[in-house]
Amino acid sequence: MSEGDSRAGVTGASAEGNASGAGVDAANRSGTDYILRLGEVDRSSGPIVGGKAVNLGELIRLGFPVPQGFVITAKAFNRFLDSGSLKARISRILSTVNIEEDKSLQSASADIINMIMGLHMPDLIRSEVRDAYEELSIGRDIKDVGGAALDMIKAGRGQTFVAVRNSLVYSGPGSERMPVRLGSRLCVEGNEALYDAIKQCWASLFSTHAIFSMKSSGLSADYFSMLGVVVQKMIDSEKSGVLLTADPTGISNSSDQHMIVEAAWGYGDAIATGLVTPDEYIISKETGTTENKSIRNKKWRRKLNPISGNVETENVDRAKANSEVLADSEMIKLLDMGRRVEDHWSVPQRIEWVSEKGRLYLVQTDPIPNQKDISYSFDGSQQDAQQAHQEVDGKVLLKGNGVSPGIASGTVNIINGHDEMDRLENGNILVTGILAPDMTPKIRKASAIITNYGGKACFAALVSRDIGIPCIVGTDLATSVLSNGQKITVDAGSGNIHEFIESEETAEPKPGEPQSSGIESPKPIEPAPTANTKTASYAISLPSMTVSSEKLTATGIKVNISFPQSIDNNHDMISKSDGAGLVRAEHILTETGKHPVIIAKNDPEVLVRSINNGLGKVAKAFYPKPVWYRFLDARTDEFRELEGAEEPDEANPILGWHGARRSISQSDVFRCELKAVKNLHDNGLDNIAVTLPFVSTVDELIKARKMMNDVGLRAKLGIMVETPAAALGIEEFCRQGIGFVSVGYSNLVQLTLGIDRDNTRVSHLYSETDSAVLDLIKYVIKVCKKRNVEVSMCGMSGSSPRMAEMLVSLGIDSISTEPDAIDEIRGTVAKAERRIILQKIGKQ
Repeated sequence: MSEGDSRAGVTGASAEGNASGAGVDAANRSGTDYILRLGEVDRSSGPIVGGKAVNLGELIRLGFPVPQGFVITAKAFNRFLDSGSLKARISRILSTVNIEEDKSLQSASADIINMIMGLHMPDLIRSEVRDAYEELSIGRDIKDVGGAALDMIKAGRGQTFVAVRNSLVYSGPGSERMPVRLGSRLCVEGNEALYDAIKQCWASLFSTHAIFSMKSSGLSADYFSMLGVVVQKMIDSEKSGVLLTADPTGISNSSDQHMIVEAAWGYGDAIATGLVTPDEYIISKETGTTENKSIRNKKWRRKLNPISGNVETENVDRAKANSEVLADSEMIKLLDMGRRVEDHWSVPQRIEWVSEKGRLYLVQTDPIPNQKDISYSFDGSQQDAQQAHQEVDGKVLLKGNGVSPGIASGTVNIINGHDEMDRLENGNILVTGILAPDMTPKIRKASAIITNYGGKACFAALVSRDIGIPCIVGTDLATSVLSNGQKITVDAGSGNIHEFIESEETAEPKPGEPQSSGIESPKPIEPAPTANTKTASYAISLPSMTVSSEKLTATGIKVNISFPQSIDNNHDMISKSDGAGLVRAEHILTETGKHPVIIAKNDPEVLVRSINNGLGKVAKAFYPKPVWYRFLDARTDEFRELEGAEEPDEANPILGWHGARRSISQSDVFRCELKAVKNLHDNGLDNIAVTLPFVSTVDELIKARKMMNDVGLRAKLGIMVETPAAALGIEEFCRQGIGFVSVGYSNLVQLTLGIDRDNTRVSHLYSETDSAVLDLIKYVIKVCKKRNVEVSMCGMSGSSPRMAEMLVSLGIDSISTEPDAIDEIRGTVAKAERRIILQKIGKQ
């Protein structure tokens, strides 16, 4: 589950551990000390494998269910660095970097990471990794069979999916308190992909926040070579979470008398990063009874997309999102495991777990650091600890989950990712959707942190406790309810956010004390400049390598955006893509859980503001690249669970009242969307184009354009080609002056073939390559090329290399893919384009 949340400490093991233990002996048998099986790792292995690997080895010996795996030791990392003479170069860069200057930090990080990613892994290390991976895929006993029989078995079984995570070795005073989240990769398959993932983990040791933490902690220069990498069989977890054998927040007076369990759907990186607010259970250690249970709205999950082969963020069905994750039997097992793990190490533990097909696995454990009970005043100065539990005056504006103790008052500063951290001033209350690691270098300016999502084990909670400032997570609506420049009081003990009440102490600053920091009222949004530094999608806050000229393509590679917050700190996605080919309206308009029609009728400005915030964030990040916003297209069955919904019953909603037909006949929401886009255009974000979904007739296009003209919106208008009627009528649509076409492939296939792919009786007949579908696509592309109208394809099919290759051969202008698939699709398209060119040359 872990996404590389690597604290440097080795639980229960000394950094000066004897190198003669069983684990190291096992390594010596290979003669290299480069690879150890997890089952061979013990505490004496700590100096070469790191804390995470040691703890996993301990769990295995204690009989806990732990996914099989192996460790690439720190000696392998050292050998890798020596092979390219990188140590001296890295030391030189680290010695000159100014961590207080963002450009210097970003440049140093990018330079080191590019060096690592560009260096070939020594053949000996590759060979040992390959052998260990093969053994993990087919089993040690079978591997010993050898010969033709082994070849047949390998051919039949293939290579297993693995998770690749860092394991930091303790390296002197200060490192055990470093709030570092190092890079990791989930669902890695194949030798080359594994080599690349290992290098990415090594490189993540030089992400901006890791360098900042290292330098701030005063660690010695040899810190950068102290890293192991754990490779384990990937558990396709249906649910995952964290078990805390004590309350890590320090808020409760009886923190050691309770266990806390957090749980969510899908892979656990959603919890670790703070993407979701998980269910929370507070259980008495003495009785095992649940004293408090909070079932949250877990809107998203992280899962493997079998089509693209990438781990992606998925929307969770509303009924499931609000349902309880853990069964009673699972809770009993977790509590038993928690007691046994804590008893073994004799200190409270933070245990990560996953569940697949009803079976629980432990994938990490580490000690919970001791916490300080602190409190902050309006100017950021520390108060007496007992005041942290005082009654706070002022109306309660919002409530969340207090995860780091204290009370702080200050001015709200809403920050949407790393690029806006320069706006944070001393004493501000930092308000954000999700706190990402690359925001940490400047986070010490904040007197408190508030996030929309997250639980007690997320990164925002971890870093706020390490730094020692109050933090409230899981508010759901902080970035919408609070306003820039607003003065508030944060009470992390109660989880309440109060309207600020000025007192004699805060009315006037004392001589010599800093004044409270504020920010001006929001100004019109200005286009964001293109970033010079990039952040890779494979590891949070990891700057990318320069894109190879071999992967430059004539076909545009754009991205699908479902959630505006998914672009936070994802500079690499933005820089590598040619724009956003699909920004879905559904999650922006339904984020509050209320039916958008109800909001549009009763308080339309709320809906307009939501679109301004969400779409504006995306458009600003991508500027000047094009951003195609698709108007609301939710079927009646998808709206039925929303608060205030009065949706009609439809036998087949996909053929029913949605898309353009609904926007025009029930225009309240549509007019709010138009007004919001106009506002954004007026404020300089003219890179936004709009897409009319599920169009069947030209009349729908004409009516929609008239409504655009009524509000004064002059944006480029395109249509979704999802119906055979739209495909066959494309000539007339072009005559009406559409700016572009976006093919909704899934709907087009279903409607052309008359197949509902969710119907198990006919879903096997669903075919993306059916000749009837391809003929429609060819016709659309042919007509649009004649009319100089761009043709793109969006949706999940855009993440399939096979589909991308086929679309290039048909002459598509651009493909909009999922963010995790950009590199793969770009590479596939580049190869397809070269092949077409060579074929044409051969015919001349």
